[in-house]
Amino acid sequence: MKKVLLGGLGVAILGYVGTTVYFGNEAEKQFKKIVKVMDSVLLKQLIQMPNAPRVNLVVKDYSRSLISSSAKLSVKLDLFDMPVPVPPANRKMFYDLDLKVSQGPFIFPLSKPGLAYIQSSLTLPKPIAQQAKSQLSDSSTLPQLDLSLFINFDQSLKAITSVPAFTLAHKQFPGSFMSEGMEMVYYLSKDLDSIKGQGVVKRIELKSSFANAVVEQMDMHSDMRASDYGLWVGDGAFNIPSIKVLARGSLMFLLTNWKMKSTATIDSGLINVGMNMSLEKVKVMRKEYGPGNLDFSLKNLDAKTFSEIQPLSQQLKNSSKFLK
Repeated sequence: MKKVLLGGLGVAILGYVGTTVYFGNEAEKQFKKIVKVMDSVLLKQLIQMPNAPRVNLVVKDYSRSLISSSAKLSVKLDLFDMPVPVPPANRKMFYDLDLKVSQGPFIFPLSKPGLAYIQSSLTLPKPIAQQAKSQLSDSSTLPQLDLSLFINFDQSLKAITSVPAFTLAHKQFPGSFMSEGMEMVYYLSKDLDSIKGQGVVKRIELKSSFANAVVEQMDMHSDMRASDYGLWVGDGAFNIPSIKVLARGSLMFLLTNWKMKSTATIDSGLINVGMNMSLEKVKVMRKEYGPGNLDFSLKNLDAKTFSEIQPLSQQLKNSSKFLK
């Protein structure tokens, strides 16, 4: 009887080990594929955007183990085309993100089944962090970006980016900058051609001896998909309840219920773009304006021609830089 039980236990252990090895291989393969697709999408999209940075993503040092793995994601930023002057020494920046990979079939940190779960945190570079700590009060906390990516069995993705609450206060000067944090959640198809997102930027408050400013929680959402013309279509919206600025106790600026919605559709090769912006009121010093509403639309534009305008304008821009 004991031999049967031990034999059954051995078979179960071997089966579990075999399963985790298989999912470890799949997790590595799918993650590298996702990064490669993301790198390609970023290249195609950012090259069409004037003055946008160039981003390059590469997975390196992937170390696989039985239940979890580790890796590094190399991120290269090229800021040559930025609209603001960037010192030559800082035009190209490199970051290595340390990644923790929990692989399926059961993701223990989430207590749910899945193919893989990748986590990482991005903090300020050590020299900048040390310089900041030398100038900030002991009550200050430096910002940090937390990243996670959950890969489902069907290879669809859930990505979360969040910034925990932080406070910055100088040692010598009165005042502080306080953020209650932010969180963005994205749901992506396996080929990254469909993205649904929602996010919230929580309360931001600036205090000083001269003025105080408060931006209440900002909510946003988007539902986008790539079209056959290389254009992204769908809808998006954001809402800011209020922005308030006080100077020595007197109201200098107030904006309430600022909302914006945008849509883009393609039908029979024609693109239609629409935008609506509204606000309840704006108060500047003692003058008050509002409510206000603005509608803007472009209809029946040839999608193929429209998709060719941005790459052409970027090529002309790059040519003019080269000639200079």
